[in-house]
Amino acid sequence: MSTLVINKETVKGLLVDFPENFAIDDFIDRIIIASKLEKALEQLDKGEYLTEEQLDEEIKKWD
Repeated sequence: MSTLVINKETVKGLLVDFPENFAIDDFIDRIIIASKLEKALEQLDKGEYLTEEQLDEEIKKWD
């Protein structure tokens, strides 16, 4: 499993959206989602993704 990394400013922004009292599990879930979205956007910017056609070819190899 890879390590999740997130920007401190992103965490601060997420915290602002939460009420004064909240379940820490809810906040952790939100942090994990935000981290994964940041990573996905970075991968898109770098061109590190498969096209639909490439994905179809990879899936065919599973059979």
